[in-house]
Amino acid sequence: MAPLSIAGFRLGLALLGAGLLFALAWAAQPAGAEEQNPVLARVNQHEITLADVYKQIESLPLGDQIDLRDQIDRFTNSLITEEVLFQSVLATDFEEEQELRARIKSEVVTFLIEKHVRGKIKVSNEDIRAYYAKNRDLVRGLHVNIRQIVMKRRAQCEAVRKRIKAPTDFAKLARAHSLDKTSAAKGGEVGLLMPVQGPNSLGFELELFSMSLGEMRIFQSREGCHLVQVTEIVDPPDPPFAQVRAYVRPILEREQEQALLEALIAAASGKVRVERVPPPAN
Repeated sequence: MAPLSIAGFRLGLALLGAGLLFALAWAAQPAGAEEQNPVLARVNQHEITLADVYKQIESLPLGDQIDLRDQIDRFTNSLITEEVLFQSVLATDFEEEQELRARIKSEVVTFLIEKHVRGKIKVSNEDIRAYYAKNRDLVRGLHVNIRQIVMKRRAQCEAVRKRIKAPTDFAKLARAHSLDKTSAAKGGEVGLLMPVQGPNSLGFELELFSMSLGEMRIFQSREGCHLVQVTEIVDPPDPPFAQVRAYVRPILEREQEQALLEALIAAASGKVRVERVPPPAN
């Protein structure tokens, strides 16, 4: 291999960006074109081909290409040097270049997430309409305002309900008897609730939206028995589709992002061995 000057090596490094026009033209060549793309060198299992050299040349200003097309060996040496340096670091798992390892790891993670996660997120208007059809009340902002009295047993809730004769009675009894001290201090007021059940749901939130204004019902939960009264219903009209789209699109994008990220992690985890080491005992 002919000696490579520092200037030549630096020029090779400056040409790492592939020439897009040449790459597209090469990809469009007819079958059998691989015969016109000979392997010029191998560094371990990595092949350096004539196409790799031309990709570098194509990135040069047009006037320079005329002089440099005859210097295939010079550019081949540059690519070999770059690959040798790169593979020598990989071979030792960046043992002496930890700062470089951290930088490359960050670039790799960013690249994979951009390509395999964010680059694959696609939310159509049909997706948005389907979500809205299933979650209409949530999207348009349906709310109910409730107050509650929490007791240990259903019989206690039944007894309290019988004592409510006037609108002010509920607040008085909540302050005196409710086990939920936060709402009890406000006369049982819980506030506005949306038609959704989250991970900390008590299990009966969706049933509140079938109640009429002023109605009282008793519900059972892990916290005890709830005597609930609906004090307000906020029932907005259907919003225009542009407003629905602005609300729903980020939700669906986050759902897709989470699913794609989980798939990426699962695929990557199957290619490596992970060992968790327990912390040392005190």
